[in-house]
Amino acid sequence: MKSLYPRIKDHATRLRIEETELLVTAPEHAILEALTTRTGNDIADTTLLERWLKKNGSTLRESVFADFIPHKYISATNRLKYLSHDLGMMTLYEMMVRLIDREGK
Repeated sequence: MKSLYPRIKDHATRLRIEETELLVTAPEHAILEALTTRTGNDIADTTLLERWLKKNGSTLRESVFADFIPHKYISATNRLKYLSHDLGMMTLYEMMVRLIDREGK
């Protein structure tokens, strides 16, 4: 498996705050990270993510998800699939189904 960092860098946005330049990850990557299970962390509360998705979900890019999923995010993609279905976001749900079919093998 190739390193994840080049993918993060390719899709990140540079943000300048005063004299400091920050590299801000793509929303697609941030969502997958937020839905990744980590020992000791409770990911059951998705309230913030749900609010963000309702407002911005239509802006998510399938190509960016496809770039990240092979690196470790198939479980997070499955969680996003179910979450988008529960929220009635069928376009996002269908995108996740396609990505799982293509990238999750």
